[in-house]
Amino acid sequence: RAAFPALLAHSPAPAWLALLGGEHEEALALAGRAAARATGPLARAQAECALAAALGAAGRTDEARRALERARALCPGTARIAETAARLAPPAAVPVP
Repeated sequence: RAAFPALLAHSPAPAWLALLGGEHEEALALAGRAAARATGPLARAQAECALAAALGAAGRTDEARRALERARALCPGTARIAETAARLAPPAAVPVP
């Protein structure tokens, strides 16, 4: 982080790391900042995915779905969007034998 602070300020990577550490509020702030600073559609879509995941982890599912839709509008078919959508989907029911 110390070597490339400007690069990380525009990247959703710190938000994903915060999510992995269970720091949902920190992830929300970092992902929102990355989305606001993104310089192109792919970077913005990636940041919107991080924001959607953070919102979902915080229990704000409607806002998470809207962030994911913004990502889809920017870069439809991106793998990160599909992965984030799967993360936000409710768990599938497992049949009991």
